[in-house]
Amino acid sequence: MGTHVILRDELVDEIDRHVGNGRRSEFINAMVEEHLKRLRLVASADLVAGAIKDTDVPGWETEASTREWVRKMRTEPGSDP
Repeated sequence: MGTHVILRDELVDEIDRHVGNGRRSEFINAMVEEHLKRLRLVASADLVAGAIKDTDVPGWETEASTREWVRKMRTEPGSDP
């Protein structure tokens, strides 16, 4: 499906500098998809925010212990802090 979108000249010039004018649509599609994905992620996070606040999760007793739990999960694959 095609649509007509008006962009400021400065944006078009910058897009062309980065990807060339033959790839504008591809670039704009990718950027819109990325932004929509972020918006969906934020909406999902908002839906579940606070969902486990009344649940006892080992390692999440304080903000500091939660940060440490996340750090371990990121740096020690397969670990269960």
